[in-house]
Amino acid sequence: MKKIISLVLVIASVLALSSCGVIQALIENIDLPFVYVDKNGEGVYNHHDFTDEEKALFDHYIGARIPFIKNDDYYIEGYYGTDDYEHGINFCAIGNTDEEFYLYLDMFYDYTLTKTYKDELDCTWNRYVKDDVVVEISFYRLLGTPYVDLYIYSSLSTDIEGGSHIASEDTVITNNGKGLPEGQDGIYEVDLTKAEYVKNVTEQGYYAGGCPAVGSPAVLVIPVEFTDSTAKSKGYSIENIKNAFLKGGKNDYFSVYDYYFTSSYGNLSLDITVLDTWFRPERRSSYYYNAMGENDGVATEIGDQLVLNEALDYLDDKMDLSKFDSDKNGMIDAVVLINTLDIGDDDFHWAFRYWNFYENGDGELYEYDGVVANDYLWASYQFLFEKIDADGYASYDKPGMSTYTFIHEFGHVLGADDYYDVEYVEDPLGGFDVMDTLAGDHNPYTKFNFGWITSSRLVVTDSEVTVSLKDFQKTGDTVILANDWDEALGAYQEYYVLVYYKNTGVNTRGGGYFSESGVLVYHVNSSLYRDVEDGEIFYDVYNNNTSPGSKIGTVNNLIELVTVKDGDYVFNTGDTLPSVITDEGNELAFTFTVDSVRSDYVTLTVSAK
Repeated sequence: MKKIISLVLVIASVLALSSCGVIQALIENIDLPFVYVDKNGEGVYNHHDFTDEEKALFDHYIGARIPFIKNDDYYIEGYYGTDDYEHGINFCAIGNTDEEFYLYLDMFYDYTLTKTYKDELDCTWNRYVKDDVVVEISFYRLLGTPYVDLYIYSSLSTDIEGGSHIASEDTVITNNGKGLPEGQDGIYEVDLTKAEYVKNVTEQGYYAGGCPAVGSPAVLVIPVEFTDSTAKSKGYSIENIKNAFLKGGKNDYFSVYDYYFTSSYGNLSLDITVLDTWFRPERRSSYYYNAMGENDGVATEIGDQLVLNEALDYLDDKMDLSKFDSDKNGMIDAVVLINTLDIGDDDFHWAFRYWNFYENGDGELYEYDGVVANDYLWASYQFLFEKIDADGYASYDKPGMSTYTFIHEFGHVLGADDYYDVEYVEDPLGGFDVMDTLAGDHNPYTKFNFGWITSSRLVVTDSEVTVSLKDFQKTGDTVILANDWDEALGAYQEYYVLVYYKNTGVNTRGGGYFSESGVLVYHVNSSLYRDVEDGEIFYDVYNNNTSPGSKIGTVNNLIELVTVKDGDYVFNTGDTLPSVITDEGNELAFTFTVDSVRSDYVTLTVSAK
């Protein structure tokens, strides 16, 4: 919440805003007596009564053009977020009439009015947005005195909590109201590489510097044994780790290499190196389990990162670690640490992907052969014994060679989100995704996101058209239905995507997801939002699949399966898409009927409603 300095503002209104980074405000001379102009960084103050403190506020916030209203009196001050960081400018003009206020609103003709709402004191506010600047304006009377109240802040506002980004609604970029391509009736070929904001996960700010999702990124796998939990005492072998990760490895499913080469249609060929010896940290496992550090001022468990950096420091003199930076960005593409600890409920004894934040005294990551560690995967060797029963419960008893957890966690290394609801309230994908509960292929959105599929087909018919779909697991063939489409957003907008599912290839674990082959329909809402760090604008995906009761949840899911009937997800011959409602509250303008399901493809008729 804003920490309002003025008693008038405390009484008048309290607005809930996200904290922001760099606020930008430049007031342009618009022939009003009360204006501020900045040109080429030099302040020009057309109102002679501006104090030095007010001028300092103006000079601090550069970038937008804000008209100021003629008034009898005024005050200007910064307002503050909960972390006492200055976030924006509050300007309040006193003594204006209703007519003057409405004429003043007209001065924002080059802004977009995005919202009109009432606060808890029944004051009406207008929210105007232009580029990355938001202006909130209200007119009210307090004890008979009229006030025109403005808050000027950046729409690049975000909170970073628990590693997740929470954006204000003004930062979200959607395709709502964009319409469909004109002058075409039938199939519109979509080139996802034409997206202007983000083309794939490697361009998303949240994963900047992460492991490349295409090509041959270098992966360093380090077997880790502790003095109080040795590999020999547990019968663990590096050969089994190699079988789990390397090309052609012998196990109960696909190796990590084979899985990602198959699922990516050959677009990702991981260059994996598994060390031939176990690395042994300097201390017993209990030391690392209890080790704490600081991440963005928050006390955080850091034992796994101590092990990571100990291992790299040990290897620094024994091998050239710079060869694990395939994209030459100064970061090792990916590090995997497979440890000898028993699986437990806490993070240190579980499996996860994270970013290295262990720094030296200068606040920098430690360098090894000129590169630093960023993405890493931490998991217990015991996950090789993982078995899932019919009720979805896991056990970890020998024997076994299960690679599912390693494949799932490496999906995070590449940039995929968890698709299950971490609050366990909803079940958007029913568990049927490798990034949800069960092994199998990645869904079409993930493959768009990774850059494995760069094109699709969008139906824009005014009548009806027959289309075919080939086996998705083999070909990556997809069809998109949408009310609105923005070519500049590519895969990062709201749409429905259809695929032909079969229990073949990487879908064979446990007999496959479903009892029959057919069409699956995914509802995707991958809206982007703008963020800023060190003055640089970048873009991330706003939505996720966690219920909004969580601090990281969103109202609209990132991806969910559409049911055909009775909770069934597979559309087969004769099945018709039921009425579905977009997250904007509108009925999808198209439906389809499955005409036939054959061994290599399905045909379906898409018709406009």
